[in-house]
Amino acid sequence: MSPSAVPTLSGRALEQLAELDHNNRRAGADVRMDAYRIVKDKPDLRRWLEESDRLAQELPGSRRLRRRRRLGILRWIEGPSLGLPYFEPLFYPTPFAPEKRVLPLLDELDYVIIAGRIEDGRWRPS
Repeated sequence: MSPSAVPTLSGRALEQLAELDHNNRRAGADVRMDAYRIVKDKPDLRRWLEESDRLAQELPGSRRLRRRRRLGILRWIEGPSLGLPYFEPLFYPTPFAPEKRVLPLLDELDYVIIAGRIEDGRWRPS
């Protein structure tokens, strides 16, 4: 089953997993116990979570940076974003940095957000 079909099946559980992801952004976080507790009655989400953790442990990358991968979060299990988190990190725009750029960190299998703004028709980091 593709991740795009799951939200209609398990809306509340998906919201809880998104909150768990957003609250545990530190490198190397292991929230598997909490995540599996949330999906215990949702076999589709449980399979997705198991595949996500398998990818986080098996995809190649720098050994030094692989230790920074978070476990227990939903990840893309197919397509060009393979292994990256399903939920993007939260971004709070400010007057000085209303625009963002989300870039993948492929060894850590995570995202970094760079705040910026548009000046003279070009995006610039703040």
